Amino acid sequence: MTRLNHSRPILKLLSAKKRGLAISGLAKKYVSTASKAATTASKKPRQTAGDDREIMHEVAVAILDHIDRCGDYTDVNKLIEFARNEPERDAIREWFSRYSKIEFNGTGQKFSFVRTKLSDRTSAAANPFWTLKEPPKRRPLRFADQLVRLVAKARQQQEAGDSTDDALLNDIEDVMHNHGIHLFKQTTF
Repeated sequence: MTRLNHSRPILKLLSAKKRGLAISGLAKKYVSTASKAATTASKKPRQTAGDDREIMHEVAVAILDHIDRCGDYTDVNKLIEFARNEPERDAIREWFSRYSKIEFNGTGQKFSFVRTKLSDRTSAAANPFWTLKEPPKRRPLRFADQLVRLVAKARQQQEAGDSTDDALLNDIEDVMHNHGIHLFKQTTF
């Protein structure tokens, strides 16, 4: 049986969270002393999310090194649990999928090790997980507007000589009128 390594960065983070200590207070113990966060270490109550995120990023880089050495990625899930909200958890998952030898399977909510994939430590260290580009906002479907455009385009095609069922278009226009959707003249599509 192997011994539990209590000096692992993730265990220090989880212990700090349970005790309510500032994460930056533990930075000296497990993060390189050259870092900005380690030089400002103190044992005060949690201050800002930015301080926590900097330490979490350094821990994530340390976990990435651990994955390269041993192939063990169990600490990734613990780091994700430590995150404050779901967008931050998603960013950490994306960060590890992008820069390490593991990939996140969204359907099973699990990571898997990919032997053929190479990790990119320099890019990972330079790009914290919270700076990853957010997915584009989905524009809502405006069904009534789309329907109006479709009917107007069909009428335009009908005037140009296409064979469109006039009775069907009239029925659709009646239904739209009954629901308060009014047609407008549109010249370009």
